Amino acid sequence: MHSYKLLIKDIYTNEKRELEYSSPNRDPRLIHKEGLRKIRYEEDIEKVYISTTAPDTKYNRLVYDKRKGFLD
Repeated sequence: MHSYKLLIKDIYTNEKRELEYSSPNRDPRLIHKEGLRKIRYEEDIEKVYISTTAPDTKYNRLVYDKRKGFLD
């Protein structure tokens, strides 16, 4: 299992929240698609980070950015 952190933004109020997500998939495009199923209708995914150190769960590698697209 790979763990991811999704930064989610409400499109009306600009409030941001984080969602931790685990998946056997490694492809950021599939993670983005799965993440879209987990958020509310009025929200959008801003960024997706992957955990580089599984035991510590430090999310410091960006794999998707809304403005730049998929970086992996």
